[in-house]
Amino acid sequence: DTLNAITGGYKKQFIEDILTGMEHLIDNKQLSELNKSLYYNTNNLNFADNPQNHNINYEKTNEILIKEFIKSKKTKGLSESTIRAYTTTINTFNKWTIKSFLELTSEDLKEFFIFYEEQNNCSKTTLNNVRRNLSSFFRFLTDEEKILINPMLRIPPIKEPKKIKKAFTYSEIEKMRWELSKHVYLKYTNKLSIQGTRNQAIFELFLSSGIRVGELVTLKIDNVDFDECQAIVTGKGNKERIVYFSEKAKNYILQYLELCDDENEYVFTSRTYNKRKGKLRISSVEEMIRRLGERVNVYAHPHKFRRTFCSQMIKKGMPIDQVQKLMGHGSIDTTLRYLDMDDETIEMTHKKFTNF
Repeated sequence: DTLNAITGGYKKQFIEDILTGMEHLIDNKQLSELNKSLYYNTNNLNFADNPQNHNINYEKTNEILIKEFIKSKKTKGLSESTIRAYTTTINTFNKWTIKSFLELTSEDLKEFFIFYEEQNNCSKTTLNNVRRNLSSFFRFLTDEEKILINPMLRIPPIKEPKKIKKAFTYSEIEKMRWELSKHVYLKYTNKLSIQGTRNQAIFELFLSSGIRVGELVTLKIDNVDFDECQAIVTGKGNKERIVYFSEKAKNYILQYLELCDDENEYVFTSRTYNKRKGKLRISSVEEMIRRLGERVNVYAHPHKFRRTFCSQMIKKGMPIDQVQKLMGHGSIDTTLRYLDMDDETIEMTHKKFTNF
């Protein structure tokens, strides 16, 4: 019932606001027809005009709309981190606004973005992520016919400074490998370090498979075929795909599992006081890779391995559609954005395809 009530004031003001928002999109004759249609189709709607009830309805309406939106995203199988990003953005926006989502205008949203940027001193990239999250929310409200006009349509994408995202160089890879090798054995003993061996296995798996960090931490032993050096992973949208890994990664993983010598469904697990526990957290892997890079003066994070894998596959001649499948991308355009091609590679490719 809450959603059937237009809580933005009187009926006349509600209709005038809609007509004002549409006047730059349609001609006068169409505006007149829209006006008649709105008056006719809102006869059965309840227009709350009590300011005290007004605020209560705002809060209830907004809470219901947020819950419905998040529920719709969960049914699409989005990852927990994506759902969390949507929830955080919309809840932040809801705390800021004093209006119902059903009556917001583009000007309101522009004011919010100005406030958000100043309050958080954030980058244009972060602000664009907030814009995308809110755009998805208001598109949902429009698709579900909660609102007639999507206020986000007049909020263009925010220009971001273009950054050249680089893959790891061969030298950087070897520096990190050497650094990892120094921590394979426990100090003052000849015993292998479980953590050191695990980190080597993670490094080589990242490098040779293009696996996502979220896929790596949820990888189960039963889904790994060591004879064929392949594994089934669950990626974005709960979509399964096969990833392939190198013999080097296989050997390190098997060595690590042998050292653990206990039962656990996940390949990689956390350890506290030498006791094996549950699966690794994404943040733990990110921290391990970051610290590894810092020790050898290399900027490193898990996603950079995917960029490296993608670029290397293309450089070695693998067709782009096959690389797309290995990466788990929905479109080739996404795969192309991962490429980091140096001038020498481009020159060699040009010569190869223009040698006629």
